[in-house]
Amino acid sequence: MQMRQAELDSEIETEKDTEQLLHEFRQQIKKITNLDTDDERILKPIIQSLIHTVEIGVDGSIKQIHYNFAAPSFIGA
Repeated sequence: MQMRQAELDSEIETEKDTEQLLHEFRQQIKKITNLDTDDERILKPIIQSLIHTVEIGVDGSIKQIHYNFAAPSFIGA
């Protein structure tokens, strides 16, 4: 019984951590959407900081985008 309680507590903590990371990621996205610029030199590093990897298919199409939830860094954050 105590072991199950410890497992559930661990899952709850993991969920809280994930929620916090997601909240921080959303905040970074809000900052980007509020930018009023078409300057690629500014936008490119910001967008790159939010994306971890992009999987490309054999045909050149984007298969999957892996976002950087764990540590999104944003200029001016």
